[in-house]
Amino acid sequence: MAEPGRRRPWVQEEARRLPSAVLLVFLLIMLSTGGNDPRMFDFTSTPLQSRAEGPVSPPATATVGQSVRDGQLSFVVTSMQPPTKVFTDRLGTLQTAQGEFILVRLSVTNIGYEPRTVNRR
Repeated sequence: MAEPGRRRPWVQEEARRLPSAVLLVFLLIMLSTGGNDPRMFDFTSTPLQSRAEGPVSPPATATVGQSVRDGQLSFVVTSMQPPTKVFTDRLGTLQTAQGEFILVRLSVTNIGYEPRTVNRR
């Protein structure tokens, strides 16, 4: 038993402070990320690995005006033009199809937390 007026060794004092410090750091991380970062404890080495584990769903189909999700993007077909053999592209060049062209206009919305890029052709 410790004698009155005698201090504890510094090791015992630090051993009591360490769990409190760890808890405080964890709480600060949770508060700064909003507590809803799904990748907080994701230790996979590549994005492909983390996606490979998820369930595979069949391709979604929809009509004009209906929203379809693909991961973190939402697509809505806003209009379609009837099939045609030729059309003029963005550079003003006349393009001729081997089959038929069907021009589809889309509205794409990022519904995730990270920036995404959609490539047009």
